[in-house]
Amino acid sequence: MGRYYNRKYAIDFRSIRLPAVVGPEAKTKNVSIYNAWAIEKSYFGEPYEIFVTSETAAPIIYFKDAARAFLEISRAPADQIKTMSYILAGVEPMPTAGDIKNTILRHLPQAQLTFKPDPLAMAFQKMNQGVRWDETPAVREWNWKIKYNLDDMVKDFIRELTDHRSWYI
Repeated sequence: MGRYYNRKYAIDFRSIRLPAVVGPEAKTKNVSIYNAWAIEKSYFGEPYEIFVTSETAAPIIYFKDAARAFLEISRAPADQIKTMSYILAGVEPMPTAGDIKNTILRHLPQAQLTFKPDPLAMAFQKMNQGVRWDETPAVREWNWKIKYNLDDMVKDFIRELTDHRSWYI
């Protein structure tokens, strides 16, 4: 629809499809929420059962990168915007749940993380394993580049919880 309005009425249309956004205070259960919950529950000393297998990979992006992406695309010169509907890949390489667990344990060694795959979540995740998210057009057209890799994301997430602890309890 955005392309149609762009062509018919010359409306400057831009959109982004994000991978799962990881950040504090995520409340809505979905198939990739385990990424955020594993960090947050570990920080607060709560045991957490990750509801996928350790080999399950899911595309994720840190909330600060997601917010910055919208700012950057809005500021890109209109003549650079060709694709209009962009996909962002997020953290590369796409982390597995095991990668998430190991990264959390490096920063929060007391974390109590285990795996208990949920059949429904695994059925959904199985459909998406091996899918490659290609953000090449965003890189080429408005110089997109992720700032937070997996380690930086976990460190900053913990810093956010520490700096704003009263917000999260």
